[in-house]
Amino acid sequence: MREVGDALVRGIMSREDSALLPTGFVADAKNMRMDDGTATTRNGYVQKVSLGATTYSANYFGGIGSNVTNNAALFKANSMELWDGTSITTISLASSLGAFPDSNEGVQFANKEIVFKGLGEILPVSLSFYLGGPAQTWDGDPANDFQISLGIPETDYGIVVGDRLAVQSDKDQIAFSDLANPSNFDVLNKFTFGKGDGDDVVGMAPVPENAAIVFKKRSTWAISDLELLPNAAMTQVSGNIGCVSRHTIQNIGSAIFFLSDKGVYAFDVGVDASNTRGVLTQFDLRSEPLSKPINNQILAEDMVEARTSARSVYFNNRYYLAFKNGTGTKIYVFNSEIEAWESRDEYDFLIKDFVRRSDDTKERLYAATDGGKLILLEQGALDGAAKIAWTLDTRHYGGNNLDVESFRRGSFAGETSESGVSLTVSLYARDPDSTSSFVPSIPSTADENFLTRFSLRKRGQSLQYRFTGSGIMQLRGMRAELTDSSNNLTTKYE
Repeated sequence: MREVGDALVRGIMSREDSALLPTGFVADAKNMRMDDGTATTRNGYVQKVSLGATTYSANYFGGIGSNVTNNAALFKANSMELWDGTSITTISLASSLGAFPDSNEGVQFANKEIVFKGLGEILPVSLSFYLGGPAQTWDGDPANDFQISLGIPETDYGIVVGDRLAVQSDKDQIAFSDLANPSNFDVLNKFTFGKGDGDDVVGMAPVPENAAIVFKKRSTWAISDLELLPNAAMTQVSGNIGCVSRHTIQNIGSAIFFLSDKGVYAFDVGVDASNTRGVLTQFDLRSEPLSKPINNQILAEDMVEARTSARSVYFNNRYYLAFKNGTGTKIYVFNSEIEAWESRDEYDFLIKDFVRRSDDTKERLYAATDGGKLILLEQGALDGAAKIAWTLDTRHYGGNNLDVESFRRGSFAGETSESGVSLTVSLYARDPDSTSSFVPSIPSTADENFLTRFSLRKRGQSLQYRFTGSGIMQLRGMRAELTDSSNNLTTKYE
């Protein structure tokens, strides 16, 4: 006899044959988290606000006074709605944003909020020309509305780099504002990246110090020494890896995560500490995609759709990468502490943007939806009013050779975190193929540990467990006992 299984759950690897996965890795997981080697149902969501109209985008705005200290800024067609955790303050826009899906984004610069109306371009569906418009600024005073700012180039978006506003002013061009003045742009402080290569700029990311990475669709560039404008230094840091959507770019410590058409990649960024100007000296693109373990899933997503609808955020040591999923949202979750993908979250609403803000000194994650709702994520035990549905597919146990083996007994351990949790266990034997399922006996009350043993009576080269349930539950210690020709007990369970 020998035992096979996993004492700990360490992440997802869906790309390889599940019989070849390392110990501790599972083939798939939906709506789960994997801290401390345990697979646990993710937290739920709570609707906080309904605005009654489509939300275009959202960003954090705060830190400048008692009236606007800590807000989620939500943009509708004609207004910005500030949510402070209790109530909404409406700030009117100077002109309607319009409904172009890939514009209408805001950014905070010092005490100002700036919203961009868009850079004119041809719509691929209608082949008609979309007219952008000037940016609008708000001075942070709740008594005032937005004002047109003709000094900011017409653009879809902008970021803050050091003490400058950086915007995309043309297909392959980035413009930088004067120091501490986001409404004044010197004509000399415009930079063209890869002129004439037919590759558009997609997005930017600020990096220390006074520098930025500029992403095109098929290449990546760096610009440093921005304090020396207009003599900043431009460098191409990758000639074959670009970015699908600016909304997937996240600064995570000294790394930058982003979605390319080859998967999720990461840049490691370093500075020369001996250089008083902080000139960037290191831009290291990791040799393999961060998403390699799940690239079969990532590359199956619609990358054309992702250009406008994909979103991302970094929260609680996790990178969330969201894709449109019909009328809902699918989110791939990378845990940076365990350096592994741990879940594919699914929601029945379309997320237009993420925003982080603090409640009672604790950071919270919100989602602004296509239906004009503000949803608090990672909160509580319910998705709205429903228990959270989840699945976990283990790797295939056994399969060390081509022999057909007899699986005799199985077991798993867990803990219920609420009452009324449901669980079904499905068994998949490979070659000869067979399937069966059963409902195990688990505690019906909250906060109870359990160990479930069961008879298998399965024959095959390997065996996989699928756990399907609803409600908050922890799972660990999945194993199976099988016979082999040695007739000795050998443990492969770690």
